[in-house]
Amino acid sequence: MAHKTCSKEEFDVLFRSSITQAIATVERMLGHSIPRDVVIRLHGAGEGGADMSVDDALSTLYLTPDRFYRVIDIGVVRTTRDTTYVFVGVSGHAPGPWESTWNRPPGNGPFKVIIPDLARNAIS
Repeated sequence: MAHKTCSKEEFDVLFRSSITQAIATVERMLGHSIPRDVVIRLHGAGEGGADMSVDDALSTLYLTPDRFYRVIDIGVVRTTRDTTYVFVGVSGHAPGPWESTWNRPPGNGPFKVIIPDLARNAIS
C-alpha cells in the first residue's frame, strides 16, 4: 500500500488553518477578537522556543512529501496589543509517514490544536 504524500503547499494550508483554529478557540473563550499578527514560538525540531514568522516555522516543520513529525501542538500562549504569540511544539517522536501522524480529526495530519490555560498565560 502506498503512503499518502503531502506537498509543502498542502502542509502550509493545514498549518495556517490550525493557527486560525487556535486563535478562534481563544477568541471564543475571551469573548472578543485578538490580533491576527502572529509570531510563532517554536519548541522542538531543533528549536528551544525561538520566535519566528509563520513562513520560517513552516520551513522548519515541513520535512518531505512523505515524512512528517508525528504530533505538532499549536496553541495561543500570549497576546499583546498588536501581536498573538502561538506556541508550536513538535513531539519527540521520530518522523514517519502521514499515517503515523496525529491526524485527528482526519485530514489534519500532525497538527493538534491545544486549549491554553488563560490564567497561566498572558492572554487577554
